[in-house]
Amino acid sequence: MSKAPAFARTPNLPEARSGSVLLTRDEAAVIARVHVDTLGRWIADGRLPVVRLGRKVLVSSAALAAYIERSTTTATSGPLAGHKG
Repeated sequence: MSKAPAFARTPNLPEARSGSVLLTRDEAAVIARVHVDTLGRWIADGRLPVVRLGRKVLVSSAALAAYIERSTTTATSGPLAGHKG
């Protein structure tokens, strides 16, 4: 059995060990279903932490999931109130 190529091995980073993945701003915006400018505002406002590698700005998938969880609210009135989606 041959050894996996270097690019296929999991790097020894906290994100890799925790199951989190580093995403580009475009990828994170698609996952959050928002425009990339909205994601940029979240980053600029300090609401969404990022990892900066040189000129690259990357978003941890765990940080994005936590932000979405913190921002999620339950409808108390209107057509979705009481909906168990």
